[in-house]
Amino acid sequence: MPHTHWLERLAPHFVLIAYCIVALFPIVLIVMNSFKSRDGIFSAPFQPPTAETFSLIGYETVLGRANFPNYFLNSLIVTGVSLLLILFFGSMAAFALSQYHFRGDVIVGLFLALGIMVPIRLGTIGILRMIVSLNLANTLVALILVYIAQGLPLTVFILDLWFPLILAPSDQTATITLGTQQFLGQFVSDWNAVLAALTLAMVPILLMYILFSRQMVKSVTAGAVK
Repeated sequence: MPHTHWLERLAPHFVLIAYCIVALFPIVLIVMNSFKSRDGIFSAPFQPPTAETFSLIGYETVLGRANFPNYFLNSLIVTGVSLLLILFFGSMAAFALSQYHFRGDVIVGLFLALGIMVPIRLGTIGILRMIVSLNLANTLVALILVYIAQGLPLTVFILDLWFPLILAPSDQTATITLGTQQFLGQFVSDWNAVLAALTLAMVPILLMYILFSRQMVKSVTAGAVK
């Protein structure tokens, strides 16, 4: 019995460790290969850089030739504005759906469910035509509108579940992704630059997670207790 109890206590830790390894492996692989030469990436993709394969050509290409700071600024603008507007409109819609019951609330809920289940890529042609007709092609406004339309359904759905818990005591142009595409060609791809760009793109996300991980864990555990 003590032996079984010991295994039961350690089993979840082994599962979590295995999950962390699987989740972190692609990130480690990207960062590791971003410091290699092109030949080193293809000859030994799973090995760390050596004296023969180590190279900073990818970072030199991204920072020197690809106007990466501009891509980073565009990503920051699109992400920040989209997130603020999604939270602004999503919180208002979720509050109305969670606190007020009206005839069409079921239909609105089904409409939101369709927005979550149906991929936005199915409407790519229609969205592109609409953007062109509104003279918004090659603008950050077009990207912001698309991201808002894509993020609103899930935001409303999640906040609709959380508002009753929160209010229970009271009243019942090119982003980083697009900029990286210039290094991918039909016949030849600059994988050094691609991996370097992906590594640089992960830095702010990791910094934000490190800074706010404690608050995230507290909010998740508080919600689980409720």
